[in-house]
Amino acid sequence: MTKQFKIPTGKALIYLIQEKHYDALNGEAIDVYLDAKPFRVLAPATYCVAEIEPGQHAIQVKSSDAFTFGNKTARVGKDTYLQAKPDQAYFFETKIMKNSQNFVLGPVVSIGSAGIIELNRMKEEAARDLLKSYRLSASYPADP
Repeated sequence: MTKQFKIPTGKALIYLIQEKHYDALNGEAIDVYLDAKPFRVLAPATYCVAEIEPGQHAIQVKSSDAFTFGNKTARVGKDTYLQAKPDQAYFFETKIMKNSQNFVLGPVVSIGSAGIIELNRMKEEAARDLLKSYRLSASYPADP
């Protein structure tokens, strides 16, 4: 089902892809949550796909690595919302952007090598090209 891009009638599909990174610093895993529930872990050059009902859905991606800031432990993350329509497929790319210095950017805290996670919508044609050589993730995140 996943690489054939068949959408079940009346449903929608969400594909999340973590690009292959050639920089050793960007080889971290990303935990994926759908509607606040653990869904998959994406290593570089992997993807996951979810069959969903039409309507609004929350997509959250978090670094699998935690870091400590003061007395709080946190993980870098990014949230987005999707208004899914029936019989549609949606494609997103995830990426951890590394940083060499400490900084705070809006609601996302980046400490040292923790970086920032990007979650970007992809054009279907570009996503399909990547998916041809990527493997389906079978890993699940630990409880948040």
